[in-house]
Amino acid sequence: MPWRMQLALVAAFCLLAFAGFAGLGWQRILEGQRAAERIQTVLLPEITVLEEMHTGALEVISSTNEVILIRVIEVHLDHLGIDGEDREETEEEEEEQELQQVAAGREKFLAGMQHFTALAGEGPMSRQIQVRWNAVETASGAILAETATGIHIQRVDELREDLEDAEIAMMTLLSDLIDQTTAANFRNLEAATATVQESARFFTLVAAVGTLTLIGFALFTVRSLRRRESLLEDLQAETDKTAAALEDAEHARNEAIRLSQAKTEFLAMMSHEIRTPMNGVIGMLELMKDTDLTGEQEEFVRIIDGSAAALLTVINDILDLTRIQAGRVDLRPEPVEVKELVCSVASLVRATTKKKGIALSVDFDETAPRLAQLDPVRMRQVLTNIVGNAAKFTDAGSIDISVWSSHCKTLNGPALYIAVNDTGPGIEDEKLAEIFDAFTQSDSSLSRRHEGTGLGLSIAKGLIEAMGGFVSVTSRLEVGSTFTIGVPLIAVAPEADGEDSQTAASGGTGAASDALPAPAPASATAVAPTAPAGRVDVLAVDDNPTNLLVAEKLVESLGYTVATAAGGEEALQIARRTEFDLILMDLQMPEMDGFQTMEAIRRALAEAGEYRPMPPVVAMTAHASRIFAEESLERGMVEHLSKPLTKPALASCLERYLGAPAD
Repeated sequence: MPWRMQLALVAAFCLLAFAGFAGLGWQRILEGQRAAERIQTVLLPEITVLEEMHTGALEVISSTNEVILIRVIEVHLDHLGIDGEDREETEEEEEEQELQQVAAGREKFLAGMQHFTALAGEGPMSRQIQVRWNAVETASGAILAETATGIHIQRVDELREDLEDAEIAMMTLLSDLIDQTTAANFRNLEAATATVQESARFFTLVAAVGTLTLIGFALFTVRSLRRRESLLEDLQAETDKTAAALEDAEHARNEAIRLSQAKTEFLAMMSHEIRTPMNGVIGMLELMKDTDLTGEQEEFVRIIDGSAAALLTVINDILDLTRIQAGRVDLRPEPVEVKELVCSVASLVRATTKKKGIALSVDFDETAPRLAQLDPVRMRQVLTNIVGNAAKFTDAGSIDISVWSSHCKTLNGPALYIAVNDTGPGIEDEKLAEIFDAFTQSDSSLSRRHEGTGLGLSIAKGLIEAMGGFVSVTSRLEVGSTFTIGVPLIAVAPEADGEDSQTAASGGTGAASDALPAPAPASATAVAPTAPAGRVDVLAVDDNPTNLLVAEKLVESLGYTVATAAGGEEALQIARRTEFDLILMDLQMPEMDGFQTMEAIRRALAEAGEYRPMPPVVAMTAHASRIFAEESLERGMVEHLSKPLTKPALASCLERYLGAPAD
């Protein structure tokens, strides 16, 4: 047998012996402790209570005898004819004091009796004491009652004998009980002392066994320490590896944050750089439409215009998808008329469904709310995508849009549901699981009938999930599909309905906003133009020559006069010598950006000798993000136009601030 096993067996035996003797020792200690606790909690309080009862009974009996004596003396003195008011008052006071002493003794005894019953219980001993006390109480009460009205010596002697008998019985019983309890105390004390002595012997053995055990474990400790040193070295090596891994993870995290920021900056730059040339393309197409074109040229322009719009939609879809994947979706919830929102989306496809002969219906359940807290732009974008897909893929039958609300287990609360059911070709079961994946279509073959990037549903799902909701789909081939949207329903106070909400963009699959309308400032409506020499309607500021030309020609085509500046410094110089009713300001320009240029013009006009009001400034930028739009409004611009500029959006903006152009 190896030495380690032998040592382990010896140690185990020593431990068992140690545990056994220690257990016996503790058992004896507990027995002694219980005996001491019985003395402390039961026997000693019993003795105290019995003594209190003994004292109370003696007070009752002795005071009763004193009252009888006072009354007998009073009767004898009256019989002998000895009168005296002072004597009578003194006797009455003494009698009253003794009666009070009887009552006090009675209360003391009864209180002690109650305490004794609580300690010893209502057993034979308590009942015996109660019987003896009742005899004393009866005898005392009888003799006091008898002597209260008159003294009959023979009767008084009989009653006193009864009282003495009851007194002797009670005192004897209480004395016996006190003696018995005292003897029990001594016995318990002797038992506790013997137990402690026996425990001491057991713990002597425990100490011996413990010493042997310590020796055995000391041998193990030496080897354990050596083993521990080896384990510590291994642990230190693992700790170093973990620290290195954590450092690598922190570095990777920082790198991921840096890449995310770089991705965001790249998106903003790409959005600006792509939309800037698109502004030139679409803007020039808008201008070409107003020129004399042949039929063939008009067809070419129409095709180019449609292709440019499709390209812009793809660009916006890709940018939206990237924002969703980066977790940078910008939501702006506000009270929204649910019926107006859904019906406006349905109206967008009504022409298509009418052309195909498809029935289009919108059903609002009685549970559907009138107002809901939603982001109108993003919700319109989602609905336009889903309803648009239904109109695109359905060739016959119907498209039904249903709106209702109910409690949702998935969202753990009330939810607004919008379901779009169509009778289109349906989706295969194996395609349903990936229908919301980016760049995925139910029909991805080269011979598919419908074009598209496959981003719309992925964007819709990302936007709805960003709102805290969900999108689900059920479908059967040759029967149709049902897309259901569920978003948390947040109650809106009815009075919020009074405000006219304006949306920043019309719905579309990722289509960016053409304009974010805002109320015209007081300076745009309250100051009447004086039309001095060198005054024009609009100053257009843009560092890109093509975009500047587009803005100039579009403004002129709408019937307004326009001046142009190729940068902030040039705009400042022109503003000092020419008055304008409105400024179209590009935001991203070298040397002085749009915000800096606006502030420089404001300061220059304030410092001019003659008062000149600051004209309203409309932001004109290729940044389609709503963050840029809100920043421009917060910094003093009255409206935000996103490039590519369209003639209807620009015309609407100019009419708001300048009115109709002069003939």
